[in-house]
Amino acid sequence: MTLYNHMQTALFGPCLTLVGADGRLGVEAFFQRNPEVFNCYMNVGIARVSLRLPENMSLKGKRQVLKSITSRVRNKFDVAVAEVDDNDAWQLATVGICCISNNKRHTNQVLSRVVNFVESARFEAEILDYEIEIIDV
Repeated sequence: MTLYNHMQTALFGPCLTLVGADGRLGVEAFFQRNPEVFNCYMNVGIARVSLRLPENMSLKGKRQVLKSITSRVRNKFDVAVAEVDDNDAWQLATVGICCISNNKRHTNQVLSRVVNFVESARFEAEILDYEIEIIDV
């Protein structure tokens, strides 16, 4: 397998071929002839979860609770997690969660399961609000 084929497989997946009846097509020519292939190739799902930490009395306690939540969510669901807002409020936290997939339904299911996990797990936090957005890229 040539370097071109390795790059093609890494960029476009093993099932996408750039070879036609007239020989090897370039990437640009392939997408000009088949624009539907590139339209919905990747979906980015973003969840924004607002939490209240009622028993927390300091920023140090908030850090401990958020570290527990983010590490368990990251390990269980293989998603990106970070605190994105309310950094100085010791009883409020906003967590951003990101999932990338080639299937909208899968992206929505993963993010919904993450929200359900945070809600049902025995963290010292309660969910005030959440929103899920899926973006086609």
